[in-house]
Amino acid sequence: MNDRGLVELVLVQVRECVEADSYVVLSREKNSDFISEYALTKQRQKGILLAMTVDDYCGSEASRNYSGRYVHTFCPNVPLLAVDGHSETVDVYVKLEVESYDGGKQTVVISFHKPEHPMEYAFRQ
Repeated sequence: MNDRGLVELVLVQVRECVEADSYVVLSREKNSDFISEYALTKQRQKGILLAMTVDDYCGSEASRNYSGRYVHTFCPNVPLLAVDGHSETVDVYVKLEVESYDGGKQTVVISFHKPEHPMEYAFRQ
């Protein structure tokens, strides 16, 4: 998806879900370790998701699990305070999917941790 307008539409859906608390960060080891390392409360996680922009967009791909759905990757650069007291600016790898169901939508955050590889951004120069 190399159209800024389409990415903005995805972000609008994500923000609507997050603001309505209709989202979940999957409880995977990498996600849990990252959340623990930076003592990220649900409110702080929510703030990171709400602050993502089109410039943080890296790409989209068809869902491996659900036909017709897409998984979107963003990597915002966020100032965080680690539990040991040091502050740093951290890239946060966010891979998510917006699911539609009867009566609404939900955002499922599949990945929420530091990136494991260098990230390429679709719209950053």
